[in-house]
Amino acid sequence: MLAFGRERITDQIEPLPNRLRVALDAVAGMGAIMQAIGVGDLGAREAGELASVVAGFSQTVTTAQMEQRLADIEKAVLLLNRE
Repeated sequence: MLAFGRERITDQIEPLPNRLRVALDAVAGMGAIMQAIGVGDLGAREAGELASVVAGFSQTVTTAQMEQRLADIEKAVLLLNRE
């Protein structure tokens, strides 16, 4: 039953990107979920499950970007301290 539910959910949201790659994909994904709710293709529970996946992806991207920025700043500080 669970596999059927997953197929039904993903089949109902055609605009949702097949692969989330960048933060803008998460925005598009959330928009597709909201649109599917609006036209009645998704119920609240299904939409919530999908939104959790998209939000998790978005948080992962944000964390990775922050870690990269911190590493860049630390590298710049080391270079400044050498001068």
